[in-house]
Order: sequence, then structure tokens, then C-alpha cells
Amino acid sequence: MSVHRRAHARKELTPPSKKYPDKESEILYNLVKESYGGRLTAAELEEVKKDVQAIVETSKALREIRLHNSDEPFVIFRPYRGRK
Repeated sequence: MSVHRRAHARKELTPPSKKYPDKESEILYNLVKESYGGRLTAAELEEVKKDVQAIVETSKALREIRLHNSDEPFVIFRPYRGRK
């Protein structure tokens, strides 16, 4: 990945304002609330809401990064040196 693309990727991963949740996070939160709301306290539901918003924002940022077919994951080579 080029230096320019890495800088662009870092810029894209900065989370946007969490004041106004979007429709996707609202739908996912309501799904969790409907499924597990009876087992969770109000504080736990608020924590779930924050977590869902963070996941949706991260997913959107990752979707915006365009990869080429030739892009490969970064591999760290660690030679085997026997058991420690």
C-alpha cells in the first residue's frame, strides 16, 4: 500500500461525531434491544448503543477504503527459533 493510501486510510478511520446516530446503527440497536432488551439494564442498553454506533462507524470507514486486486496484507515474518 502506498504512503498516500496509508495516510488516506488513517484519515478515513477517524470517527465522525457521535451526536447523531445514522439509520444503520439505529436499526441494529433496535434489533439488539428487541432480542435482548429484557435481559439488559438501561445502563447496559446505553453501552450497547454506543458500541453499535462505534462498530457501524468503523465499518463505514473500512468500506470507503478501496483496495486493488494487487493489494496484499502486511505480513510479519518471524523465523522459527525453537521452543522458548
